[in-house]
This record gives sequence, C-alpha cells and structure tokens, in this order.
Amino acid sequence: MIFNILVSYKASLATPTLSWAAHMTVTIRGDEIVYSKGRIKAPYPVFEAHEVAGRVLVSYDYMAFPRGEPSRNLFAYELDGNQLWRAEGVGFGATDGYTNIISESPLVVGNFACFDCTIDINTGKVIDKTFTKSLPNPLLNTHACKSSTHWLTQRWAKQARFGV
Repeated sequence: MIFNILVSYKASLATPTLSWAAHMTVTIRGDEIVYSKGRIKAPYPVFEAHEVAGRVLVSYDYMAFPRGEPSRNLFAYELDGNQLWRAEGVGFGATDGYTNIISESPLVVGNFACFDCTIDINTGKVIDKTFTKSLPNPLLNTHACKSSTHWLTQRWAKQARFGV
C-alpha cells in the first residue's frame, strides 16, 4: 500500500491563521515513513505524518496501542530518524489518544477525549488544551468532538480507498 500525504495545513474553524511554511511530501510505504532526508521504520500503523520545522511528526493509529491506557500516539523524530519525543497525554486515561494534526504552527493536535491540544514542537509537552465537544449529532445519535469527528471521517475515507 502506497499513499502520499501532502504536508501542509488543515483548514479548521479553530485555526483561522494558517502556516504555509513547510510543504514537504511524506510517503508511507508499508511500515516505512519516507521524508526529505531519509526513512523511519514505523513501529505501528501510521495514520498521519508531517515534516515540519526540521522534524517528522507522526500520528500512529491509536488502536494499535494497548487497550485501557493512554496511547500517547504522537511522536516527533529528528531528520536523522532518531526519536525526539513522544507527546504527553492530557490526563484522560484510555480516551487519551491523538486523532489528527490540525495545525503545524503552532502545533495543534486533536485528542479523542475531545480536546484540541497545543503541543510544544521541541518537547512534546501539552502547552494548552481546548475542550471541543459539540451538541448532540442526530445522525450519529451521540455527542461528538470536532477533532475526532474529522479524524473518523478521514479514517472511513482511508478504509474505503485502501481497505485498511
């Protein structure tokens, strides 16, 4: 399975200012993440990868991590392939998994516990978090997070295209 992810920004109502600074193509080839300066062997299935600010940011599929505990599935690698950090959780236990990169600058990542988390790109520490749970969705018969709803839509589209 081969697919390309154009490294850019994701338009969102929560991120009205967007950065066009780094447009690199990151390619996922099986268990390899191929970026401008090399390759990284992916220890888990990759959901999303971006090359930004001299780092490769990788969001692994949180379903590949042990159940019942935070997945902390957002990692940053230096361009030489060494792991720089693993993002800290936001303190919500088993629902503490990252879903999608919303903005690169500042780094804002959706969390399955319904938070948009601003992450320090140098350390992986959560600088700020905004709760995003919405009103009930009659189509899903549930309340939904803005971030996780976007992520689920992407995951369903990926499954339809690639059968994964």
